[in-house]
Amino acid sequence: MSDRKLIGEEAKHIVYVKDQHGSNHDLLMAKVIRHYDNGDKEPALNFHEDWKRSFYVTKPGIRKHEQKKDYEYLKNLNQYSCTQINLSRAAVKVLEDYQHGPDPYIKRLARNPYLYGVDVTSATLLKNEYRQKNPDLLSANTVSAGDIETSVFHEDEHIILLSVTCKNKVFLGVLEDWISTVDNPIPKIREITKQKMLDGEGKSLLDVRNITEENFEILVLPTPGRIVVEAMRRLHQWKPDFFTFWNMTFDIKRMKIALERENIDPAIIFCDPSIPNNYKKFKFIEPSEQKVTSSGKVSSKNIEDLWPWAEHLASFQIVDSMPIYRELRRAAGKDPSYKLDYILEKELKMNKLRFPETDKYNPGTLRWHQVMQKDYKVEYCVYNIFDSISLELLDEKTNDLSNSISSFSKNSEYRIFNSNPKRLCDDMHFWYLNREEPCVIASSSDQMEQPIDKFVIGHKNIIVTLPSYMSAPNGIDCILEY
Repeated sequence: MSDRKLIGEEAKHIVYVKDQHGSNHDLLMAKVIRHYDNGDKEPALNFHEDWKRSFYVTKPGIRKHEQKKDYEYLKNLNQYSCTQINLSRAAVKVLEDYQHGPDPYIKRLARNPYLYGVDVTSATLLKNEYRQKNPDLLSANTVSAGDIETSVFHEDEHIILLSVTCKNKVFLGVLEDWISTVDNPIPKIREITKQKMLDGEGKSLLDVRNITEENFEILVLPTPGRIVVEAMRRLHQWKPDFFTFWNMTFDIKRMKIALERENIDPAIIFCDPSIPNNYKKFKFIEPSEQKVTSSGKVSSKNIEDLWPWAEHLASFQIVDSMPIYRELRRAAGKDPSYKLDYILEKELKMNKLRFPETDKYNPGTLRWHQVMQKDYKVEYCVYNIFDSISLELLDEKTNDLSNSISSFSKNSEYRIFNSNPKRLCDDMHFWYLNREEPCVIASSSDQMEQPIDKFVIGHKNIIVTLPSYMSAPNGIDCILEY
């Protein structure tokens, strides 16, 4: 539109990736919202290939300390720049510290007390540049939600349904072999959706959310892989900021398996079509179900405390709403349950979709799913769609993804949102640089202990003798050991 003028670009999220063909190049993909003077907002992707980030090294004349400092004044440092992929090599060359090789793991090189500013990532640095350039450009994040249903009658648990929704748009992919026993299923799914999917006042959610027949798309597809392909294609067209599930490990693993079984590269499907092929990447990082303390104590994590992550380059970042809901309310303590049904009841006074025909079965149990998948296939499709829309409704109430996660993350990448210490380190990096006399925070290494640390008395195996006025009834002093 020639009559509008670009005001600036608001960075939503930035993803870093190395060249997947092995060359010495890298890329930062920035999802931005372009703001125009007529009020228009337009999503876009910006590519920053071989973008150079800063790092800092103590000036040669004052390299007289052997131990790390917490920070150093900028006037005492030389500033250098390089691509993220070349960071270790460039720092080694400047420091002339080759004891760990020409291209060491950066945390190992950071044992050197004269290296500063390498903990912050290039994605965080670039996002800060966007935010500094246009500090007043802020908009709510757009959120798309998804849900899959898998066959409970097959050991491979293949996908039979996958829905994705975004405001007034709905897509449902249905497995052809599964729905084949229903004559003319698409109009039936539309009709039952209008009848059964209601808001708290009894109004059809299709009407409330302005989901027209044109925006309510249902495809019957021959394979689970094709269902995933078509669902992701809609998301790339819609360009939301987030694509969310509730307990995404279940959904993403089965989507990935469905593609790989049909020899479809997940990187091609999950990455935006505009991403150059040599930078397309998809990696699902399953969270560890155990935590280990510094003393070596091992304990199990609850499902709501797990942090799954999907590495991919798209206009949307795939996230799990369950641990985000938990993380944003950690200070308030734990909820009795983190099942979606419980949280929907707590926040919206509503439940997952129910049907009178199957009220005699406990909802969500294996038997309930068996009956629904065998005898009530159309209703099961509606149930699947509602699960996706209910996640949108939940976020519209809580604003977890539309607002809070970005406010708390600031410049940090969303992948570390569950780590307050890492986000704090990112904040401190920019806080030190913006002091009246600028400073740069030190770089953490893989060996942060100092020789003097061995003289610090720990809390293990301490024997405490209580004074006489706290003695036991028999007059013997109490000795506590722990």
